[in-house]
Amino acid sequence: YRLISFFRGIEGAKEIASVAYSMKTIDKLYLSENSFTDQGIIVLLEGFSQNTGITSLDLSLNLDGKNSEKVVESLIACFSSNCPLEGSNILLF
Repeated sequence: YRLISFFRGIEGAKEIASVAYSMKTIDKLYLSENSFTDQGIIVLLEGFSQNTGITSLDLSLNLDGKNSEKVVESLIACFSSNCPLEGSNILLF
């Protein structure tokens, strides 16, 4: 599924994250170029850490570089959770 320009910015990231755990039938999700910023990416990764169906997640062209360390911490936490995402299946840049 591709969600472009429908959910934008931190508020859009929060909306998606709030239902991410229930998206069990979606295995690939493209969320590039939605102006989420680092904070939005962190929120999304926290939301998807409880998802058991997603295997590929494109979050490219959303980072602003203001919270890079926290983004990496959130990635590690997501990979350590029940979420089936793997490093080779998540795009951030």
